[in-house]
Amino acid sequence: MPLFRPVFFPPNPVWNRTWNPSPQPKQQPSGRLQKARLLLSPNEAARLGVRGAASGNAGSIVFQYNPTELKFDHSLETKAEGRTYTGLRKTSFAGPNPTKLTISNITFDTFEQGISVKTRYIDPLLKSMRLSSGIPTGYMMRTPVRRPPIYTFCWGQNRYLRCFVKQIDYKYTLFLPNGTPVRAVANLSLEEATQFVKAKK
Repeated sequence: MPLFRPVFFPPNPVWNRTWNPSPQPKQQPSGRLQKARLLLSPNEAARLGVRGAASGNAGSIVFQYNPTELKFDHSLETKAEGRTYTGLRKTSFAGPNPTKLTISNITFDTFEQGISVKTRYIDPLLKSMRLSSGIPTGYMMRTPVRRPPIYTFCWGQNRYLRCFVKQIDYKYTLFLPNGTPVRAVANLSLEEATQFVKAKK
């Protein structure tokens, strides 16, 4: 006779369960159209004397139609100093150059409204290159700086670049019978802007 009898336990239904975690809902992209824009901060809008600066959108430039591509340019500043024993130039690295962003073929159209595309879109766009003096609120600066407005290029939830508008070129491609331009295509060159140092409280 065996010294110990085997003991049998009734099957536990919990042990036989297959672990099946509930599937997590997938993050669906938002179907709502988001317009690309050059966003002007409230402090910058106040420096420029823009009416309604506290609203957060005053002075911002909203694209009528979203871009089809964004071209970024990153580079390093280098300097050649002498040559190695093999004859190759020695290269020293000063640091990164400001990031550049080119947005091409931006379309503006006011044909259906019958108003000037120059007045509605191009003139406000050209204001982004006007130089003005002033000290942003809360920053350490002894003398006002004469410079263009500083924007943040953003599209939806993406904030791509804190920048200024370095170059604009545009052309009018459609006119009303009286000569009013109602369609324009523009190209923008944006360049990364220097961060200012905030004053200590």
